[in-house]
This record gives sequence, C-alpha cells and structure tokens, in this order.
Amino acid sequence: MKITWLACVYSLLCGCYISCNGRLPNIFFILADDLGWNDLSYHNGSDFVTPNIDTLASTGLILNNYYVQHICSPTRSALMSGRYPIHTGLQHGVIAPDAPYGLPLNEVILPQELKRSSSVNYTTHMIGKWHIGFFETPYTPNIRGFDTFYGYYLGEEDYFYHNRSYDGVSGYDLRNNLAPIYEANNYSTFLYGNITKRILEDYVNDTSENKNPFFIYLPFQAVHGPNQDKKKKKKKAPQQYVERFSNITNSDRQMLAAMATVMDEVVGQLIETLHETNLWDNTLVIFSTDNGGPQSSQRNNYPLRGSKATLWEGGVRGDGFVTGGVLNPSRRGQVSNELMHVTDWLPTLCEWVGVAPTNPEILDGQSQYEMIQYGKPSPRIEILHNIDPVDCEEIICGGLRYQQWKFVIGTEVMSTSVDDSGWVPLSDANETHPTVQCNGKQPVFNASSELCPFNGKGCLFDIINDPCEYKDLSLEYPDIYDFMLQRLILYNRSMVTPLFLLYPSQPDQANPALFGNFWSPWVDQQV
Repeated sequence: MKITWLACVYSLLCGCYISCNGRLPNIFFILADDLGWNDLSYHNGSDFVTPNIDTLASTGLILNNYYVQHICSPTRSALMSGRYPIHTGLQHGVIAPDAPYGLPLNEVILPQELKRSSSVNYTTHMIGKWHIGFFETPYTPNIRGFDTFYGYYLGEEDYFYHNRSYDGVSGYDLRNNLAPIYEANNYSTFLYGNITKRILEDYVNDTSENKNPFFIYLPFQAVHGPNQDKKKKKKKAPQQYVERFSNITNSDRQMLAAMATVMDEVVGQLIETLHETNLWDNTLVIFSTDNGGPQSSQRNNYPLRGSKATLWEGGVRGDGFVTGGVLNPSRRGQVSNELMHVTDWLPTLCEWVGVAPTNPEILDGQSQYEMIQYGKPSPRIEILHNIDPVDCEEIICGGLRYQQWKFVIGTEVMSTSVDDSGWVPLSDANETHPTVQCNGKQPVFNASSELCPFNGKGCLFDIINDPCEYKDLSLEYPDIYDFMLQRLILYNRSMVTPLFLLYPSQPDQANPALFGNFWSPWVDQQV
C-alpha cells in the first residue's frame, strides 16, 4: 500500500496509532491461566525458566503494577467488557457447566468494539478458553464478535482428550466455531499454537490489498490443572517435558514446570512466525495472567501474600507486559509502575485504534494508551478488587486499592490457611534476590494475628511500602480506614445481584449425554 502522510497526520490528530503505511495495528493478546506471579523467570524467583516470554517482557514494557481479578470468569468478563464483575453479575465464583447464565448480552465486548465501523473493522479470532457463558448460543464467542473460534467453553478440562467431568457426568468440550469436534490425544497447548500459526499464515497468504487488521485472542489452557480424579492422575503435560525437570522434587511443581515450558515454547514459535512473515512491525503483542496462582497446587506467588481466589496481592496482582513493533521504541526495555487493571484493556485498545467505546459512561476501565506509548501518568488511582455478598457475614466483603492504600474486609481476612492467606516459598527459593523480598526485607512465612486479625474486620495496608501485606495499619490510620470502608460501601450500592443467586443450576437440561456427549448450549436447542 502506498505510504500516505495523511494517515500519519490523522494518527496524531486522533491520538491513535496508525502506522505510516496507513494501516491500523494488528493485536495479539495472550492470556495465561493460573500462573503464579513468580512463575515467570524474568522475576528471577522461579525454579524453571521461560526464556521466550522473558525476552518479550524484557524487550517490551513490563507492567509492574498491573492487577486482574481473583479467579477465572471474573477476569475474562472484565477483560472483554471493561467493567468490574460487580456490574455484570459475575462477582461470585466461576461459571459452572450447568449454570444458565453468562456475561450479559447487553455488554458490548472487545471484539465487537473492534468491528464497529468500516474504518475500524478487525478480523477477530479466538483460540482457547472462553468461560464467560455458553448455556445459550448467543452467549458463545462466534455470536459475540469473533469471526472464528477454536477452543472450549468451560474450564478444568483434560489437556489431551478435552473432556470435562462435573457433578457425576462427563462430556467433551472442544469446538471449531459452533461445531463440536474430537481431538483425542492432542495436547491443547500445541493444538492452540498450531491453530494460531495457521491463522497467521493464512493472513499473510491473503493477497487482498485492503484486508482488515487482525485481533487474535489466545487464552491458553496452560497452566491450569484439569478437574480430575486424583486416583487416575491425569497427565497435564507431555511426559518428555515432565522428565526434563527431574531436579524438581515436588510432583505438582514438576508438572507446572513442564506445562509452562510448553507454553513458553509455543509463544516463542508464534513470535517467530510474526517475524518471519513480516507481521511483527505492525503488531501489538499483549501478555497477561488471569489471576494469581493456586498455592495449594505449587504455583509461586511468593513473596506476595495469598493465593488464587483471594483478594490478597498473590490473588490479584498479575503478570503483564506489552511489546511488538508498534510499541513506541522509547518504551521498550522499560518497567512501568503505573497502576493498571484488566478492565483497562478495552478502552486502551479502542483508543489505540481510534474508535470510541459504545458505552463509555458505564466503563470501569480507563484508557492506558498514553501511559503505555508515551510514559504519561496512569489516569487510574483506584481499583475495586471485588465485592462478593455470597456467604458474607460482615457489613461488606471485598477489597479496594486507592493510591498506595489497600483495604480488605470480610471473608478475605477470615481464613487462617497459609495456602490462602499466607506466604508460601519454594523449598529452594533464592531469598536474597530482590523479587523474593519485600522492600529489601526477608519475607516471613506464617500469618499471625499481628499481621492481620482473622476476625473478618477490615485490614489496611500501604502497598507501596508494604507490598507483601505484612503490617495492618487500621489502628494507626483510622481516618483512612473509614475512607476506604465508605468507598467500598459506595461501590456496593452500584452492585448488581450476582447471577449465581438469580439462576439456579440446571444439571438435567445441561447433561452432555443429551448432546452427543458434548457440553453444549442447552436452552435454545431442542432435545
């Protein structure tokens, strides 16, 4: 395409990125599942290496103050909608196989925003894990803005046979668009990598002069564990990869190392494809985790406190970075400590490509385009980590970050389990390295009443000076405590009822035996 200075001028005027060949950037979003904060070796605290991801991070912009939700479905809904889960009804738990609800259809999600006009009309592809509702066909990826979908609707399925057991029944869960498919003995990380590579190659082979840019969303199954009968000990990684880590004595940790290594290799192959096909220079690459790692399964959030499914830092602080040829060269090799949340991706990418979100007034996300591209301060000073009224026995149960302060209250501070609320180091953790220390101090290993009383009452932390949440400051700063509590109560007033409470499970109707032994939309199908 002929270079047009008009396109360059337009990009400056609209505040969006349009390369000087007149084209909008391709977007490649990679999401890792259940990876602990310190399970990527660029933090230098892991007992295995992820060299390809490390290289991408170190040559891009590391988002060092980046937050996600505490579990799977809430993060994915926040990413797709730009809204906190309390505003979409997905603040409690994950969407079960027989749950008759999903991310509400009135939410305009990211792939739909990228297809809204003739000037911004991305070709959109999803490969991997959906997990924000499938009970009715309109809730599935193909009907919600993705031109192609290859993946699965649920979570916790088998890596090789792609079946999911739940509540006494079992079914397959793999689709090519809307069609159920069998892929026996085909490891999912390799499978999704091959599908993604094929999409990239097909894009290059398309010789159309004015073809649309692409948005590829690749939410890996890795490194989540499958829902399994522990007696059967289902494999989670190819045996030849497991055998590489005979030096790791814990079997769960050994399996994690194998799963993460496969994912890292596949990411490396896909990035190599971007370079070989000359797509890299016009592609924005984003990497994110979906929540903290489950410490009970040997994921490593250390020295951060807590685990997946909690609002401690180990549950909600994510690994994230931005790279690719469209990233401003001055931002490459940098680390940003600006505050960012997973809801910010929708408005950020909308601004990046020059389209206004459909309903900007209801978004909780804020555009981080200026921060990412030009190093401007983040517009965000506050993050609602979550509010969950289910089984809450206090005035409110949730967590909030405001500037350097963090407030947690209710069920989050009831658990005395070290796996849930403590600090769990690896047996061979290098405690002298800065990434496994908290402001230069050796971490402590056990939770105690001096650190935060396990009575359900609120605890206040200065996250800038105490990133590992050691010292409860609620008695020292009562005015800040009251301010944070009132902010959380204000959010509570805007919360919608959890869909979990409104729509009871439908195990009989959802039984995969009714649909050829596949987990399938059941509300709009005739049986």
